[in-house]
Amino acid sequence: MAGLFAVIAAVIGAWSLNRQLTHTKQKADDEAWWEQFQWVTDRIVSPDVETEKPKEAKDALPKSLAYNLMTALSKTARAPFQKAAVAGIFSHYLRDNPAPAQDGTETSDEPRMDATEAESLRALLATLPSDSTSNVGDAHQLLNAYDRYHRYEEEVQRALRHRYGPAHAEAWNPSFGADAVIEFGAHKLLVEIKDSVRNRSILLKTSERLRKAVAQEGAAGAVIITNQLSLGSSLSGEASGQIQALSEEGIHLIEWDPAEGSGALRDRIGAILPDKYHQTNIQ
Repeated sequence: MAGLFAVIAAVIGAWSLNRQLTHTKQKADDEAWWEQFQWVTDRIVSPDVETEKPKEAKDALPKSLAYNLMTALSKTARAPFQKAAVAGIFSHYLRDNPAPAQDGTETSDEPRMDATEAESLRALLATLPSDSTSNVGDAHQLLNAYDRYHRYEEEVQRALRHRYGPAHAEAWNPSFGADAVIEFGAHKLLVEIKDSVRNRSILLKTSERLRKAVAQEGAAGAVIITNQLSLGSSLSGEASGQIQALSEEGIHLIEWDPAEGSGALRDRIGAILPDKYHQTNIQ
């Protein structure tokens, strides 16, 4: 019996020690996590510009890096309230750093969210509860719009390659302000792809950027291909006049649905081409 009690006492002692060590380790892990949380928060949450000293002001991190830091925090969070804390700084970050709309409704013509940022945001959202904040739902909508835009862009690029060939593949992703280039002999036609064009501001800013690209590349003209040509009430009676004025400058709008096939896109591009383009062979 004495031996049995000794064994029981040893088991209880080992269990108690293990429990104490586990508690100590969890406490140390939690303290380390909160230190990391504070470090990340200091770097991605905008300081109060009225109280922050100029020498202490921090340069904004790239959005993809900020999302990656929050993802790392969320993955190592042990308790639900820690994930809630990450969702809280994510919500704060989105308010401080609003992303441009992906559906063509933005009033500016600034570049959209890039692929690296989209991938980082997608990874972060996968680690957070979908109902943690209203901003998380907004971020999901942003990604959905991003995916829709790029699906349309891929469809247009595929149709252009199908009808005009891959011979000038190096020109499909130019860096001078257009999404694609179609070459007809010595002539170039710049292509801008937009999922939709919904207001006058977008139309004017896009056309202004294309004017500069046309001049820079010595192109003969440009075309804006859009999935939904909906110029909205902001143009009202000016719509037809605005589009006609752009056409006279050599910048044309074409509405095309991928369901219509690449032949329909080719025909619509051909219909707006000046005679000098038709002097070369078009497939």
